[in-house]
Amino acid sequence: MTSKMPWTLAFALVAVGVYLILGPVPETLILDRSIPLRAESWRAFSAHLAHSDPAHLLLDVAGLLLVGWLYEPVLRGRMTALLLLGMPSIVGAVMLLEPGLAAYCGLSGIVNLIVGAGLAATWRAESRDPLAILFALAVAAKILLECLTGEAVFSDTAWSPVHSAHAAGFLIGIVLETARPAKIAGIVNPQEDTSMTSSSGPRHAKTGKPINSTKLDRVVADARKASDERAAGYREQALKLYDWVCGRCARTFTRENLRELTVHHKDMNHDNNPPDGSNWELLCVYCHDNEHQKYEEHLASLAGGRVSKPGVAGKQTTHNPFEGLADLLKKDG
Repeated sequence: MTSKMPWTLAFALVAVGVYLILGPVPETLILDRSIPLRAESWRAFSAHLAHSDPAHLLLDVAGLLLVGWLYEPVLRGRMTALLLLGMPSIVGAVMLLEPGLAAYCGLSGIVNLIVGAGLAATWRAESRDPLAILFALAVAAKILLECLTGEAVFSDTAWSPVHSAHAAGFLIGIVLETARPAKIAGIVNPQEDTSMTSSSGPRHAKTGKPINSTKLDRVVADARKASDERAAGYREQALKLYDWVCGRCARTFTRENLRELTVHHKDMNHDNNPPDGSNWELLCVYCHDNEHQKYEEHLASLAGGRVSKPGVAGKQTTHNPFEGLADLLKKDG
């Protein structure tokens, strides 16, 4: 089973690829206020993958990989919905909160989106990771400091950081994750999970519907009973037809050890039980096991092509290295 690539790693690779191919600030991808989003709606997504310079790209990619390592495991399969809803929401918030901003690009909004969602998911989980919570609180403090002072923390890029994008991403992540019902978010209250109670019984793995275990047990029991009756029937007949001697090692049996004498089906078909016993032979348990082992090895050889199937002629060698030797000996004589 192949493991799925983390979303954060995929986004980081795409962002690096975009920068290497299109260079800094690609005009076709960035958010440009002069171009209505209704006309080029893809910019609400592509703007996050564009960057202004190598330092901008390096900071965003490093931050994305870090928060992915911290929070993507707890977010699990919800990353797709989180990104699809969060990316355009961040762009919309930036346009609303920054009316004088001419253009925007970068992954920093996505980084803070994942931190906010990760904080909410970690807080709702039964076992809270202290490191994940402390990191998210530190990010929240950084965002608050940037918004109050207007100065960037740990950032020196060609374009000035958009603090509102960081704050919007963080808050949107919290809202999107908190708005999800607990069961959808993967947090199930054991008291509410009826599938875990003994009274509900087992459930189908795919449909979740209850399985009628009583009916299933009855079917299995009937099948076992029929098999035992069939085996007892042909064993009793075979013991009447044949001497109590193993057909391979010639070991003789009495009533005291008769349980060690078994009925072997020559064609390996336990359903083929002719009344005359032509498909049976009595074997001790050891010889019986050996017969079945040889049969399994034969099947494996057939599957591997090492043995020709009955009726299929293999290649025959026609070359005789001693051909004409008799004539030569006669001449020498």
